[in-house]
Amino acid sequence: MLEQGKSKFMEVNENGQTCRMFAEPVGVHDWYLVLTATERGISEPLYQNLLITRIIFFLLLALSGMCILYGARLMKRNSRALLRFAYYDQLTGSYNMVKFSHMLEETIASTRDFSLVAMNIRKFKFINETFGDEVANQLLCYVKKVLDEAVFEGEFFCRETADKFYILMRTSDENLVQRRLEEITEHIRDFFLHYNRQYRMMIYAGVVTGAEINGSFVKREELMSHVMFALDRAKKRQQDDFSGPVYSSV
Repeated sequence: MLEQGKSKFMEVNENGQTCRMFAEPVGVHDWYLVLTATERGISEPLYQNLLITRIIFFLLLALSGMCILYGARLMKRNSRALLRFAYYDQLTGSYNMVKFSHMLEETIASTRDFSLVAMNIRKFKFINETFGDEVANQLLCYVKKVLDEAVFEGEFFCRETADKFYILMRTSDENLVQRRLEEITEHIRDFFLHYNRQYRMMIYAGVVTGAEINGSFVKREELMSHVMFALDRAKKRQQDDFSGPVYSSV
């Protein structure tokens, strides 16, 4: 029952369904403004809002997961690109001097059974000017391919600049090193057969073997200096063919 002039909240059960009612006097005669709603009518918008909130939450969670996954893949790809830029020659795909130097220092610290080879193509500038940059670059990539097939397990090589390559062989046997370098040279010379040219490349090399190292410790820089000295002596011999590498002692 409504008390005259007072607001009232009521519940009415009709056919098993609960309705909530609110009566508010309007101040005119004995009229009341009555608002009514079922329980379902009151709770359904709340359920809908909760459902929408849950959907939005899971969508945001899925989006965040996708962003994290994409970011991780992007970082991994960038890391590989940076690593390749830092340690690999951009033209041939071989190691560069930075990577080679790290690996050489590890080798020097662990064994003396090795040979460090510096190899160069004689008159590479002439080849570049005569046959063009494209052929010269293909030649360098071909040298890399030959060295890939020539090195054994645990051995490695790099391209420093232009036509200069360094090779670390896991042997200090000078005769074995010479035979292997002769084979490498012959395979490199096959490059111009693909172009039906009669040009015969001349290749020279300098070598330092681990067995020649005096003392228990040697710096990488010192080793590189001696192999460059050997390479320079080989260049000055001006041989017409690869008659063998020039050795230098440390």
